[in-house]
Order: sequence, then C-alpha cells, then structure tokens
Amino acid sequence: MRDEVETFNAKQLARSTPGLAQISDPAWLAAIEAAHVMRLPDGASMTLCSDEVDHFGIVLEGSLKVRARSDDGRIFSIYRVRPGEMCMLSLAFMSARNRVYADVAGEGDVQVLRIPSIHFERLLTLSPGFREFVMGSMSGYVIKMLSLVEEVTFERLQTRIERHLEDVVRASGSNQIRVTHQELAHELGSTREVISRLLKTMEKAGNIDLGRGTIKLLSPINPVR
Repeated sequence: MRDEVETFNAKQLARSTPGLAQISDPAWLAAIEAAHVMRLPDGASMTLCSDEVDHFGIVLEGSLKVRARSDDGRIFSIYRVRPGEMCMLSLAFMSARNRVYADVAGEGDVQVLRIPSIHFERLLTLSPGFREFVMGSMSGYVIKMLSLVEEVTFERLQTRIERHLEDVVRASGSNQIRVTHQELAHELGSTREVISRLLKTMEKAGNIDLGRGTIKLLSPINPVR
C-alpha cells in the first residue's frame, strides 16, 4: 500500500511541476510508475555517497542546498536546486567511477522525485520532452557555476553578504532574516569571526540591525540586480 501511495504522489507532484507537467510520452509514464518521493524537512541535512545512489533526482518542492565541507570543518554552499530542476549531483553520482561524497541540506519542506537510474538512458532516447528538460537543467547549472566563480573570485566578501541578504529578503518578502552569524559563514564559505566583524560594520553604517539570531535590513544596500 505504501508503494502505491508513493507512486500516486509522484505522479500528482510531477503533473504540477513546471517543466514536467507537459511530458506525457510512454517512456516518461513508465519511469514515473517506478519513481518515489523523498522528503527532507526544513533545515535537515544528509551526506550522500555515490556508491549508494541508484537514481536521479528532480526537486518538486522546497530547495536542496548542495554544500562542500573543508578539512577544517567549514561549510560552503555551492548552489541550490529549486523546484522543477534536476539535481546534477545525482547525475554525477550515477556515472562516478570513484567514491564521491556530498552534503545537502533542505530549505523549506523538500520533496524530491527519485527515478531509478535504469530509466535515464531510455528517457534520453525516447522522450523528447525529458531530453529538453535535462538540457535546460544542465544549462542552468553551468550558469550557476559561472556566476559562483565570478562571485568568489572578483567580489569582496562584504558585497557577497549584501547580495545574499537582499536575495533572502526578496525571496521571503520580509526584511527580517532569521540566521546566525555561523550559518551565514557556512553559506559564504567564511568564518563566524569575519562575518560578525563585517556585519557590525554594516550595522554602524545604518544598513542593518543585528538581533539574537536575526538580521533586519533597514534600507536597500544595493540596487536590485
């Protein structure tokens, strides 16, 4: 019964997800029959190993944050997989010859459509709609990586903090952000001490108001990009 419920949910969610709703060929319908939905609560994280991945994933709800972890324990957010996007990490794991690990965290209540990897090549060959969807996801991923390299290489850390805070405010619709200095350091690949110093500089400039576990934007820091 549980498998029947999961398959039903997979079908229903796929039909309401941009990029997937219009795919209706037999190869795709067969893949959906074999699919399941994985749920990851808001704020939960997990470590994935390529040896254990036998599926590819498409985010249906919430966002998956893919992170890198340094030897000294620092965490850096690399990119997000948003609703209607394929997780390129799952594709990389499917073809990895060596054991690879990655860390992911949920933002919002995440639901991921997991389709067994045996369907992937068949879908690329027989499903034009799925093939177009994959190419769109790959294009978006490359653009994200190019933007990340440009951001990390050429922008000051304070500019990156400003950009991130503005992005969160625009996405949430609230100028009050619930985040600790340590969480912001993880997001930007820095240390809590450096982030705290820069935030205090921004507070003195009248741009933000720092609270316990919160940051409030008092005025736009930069023009909307």
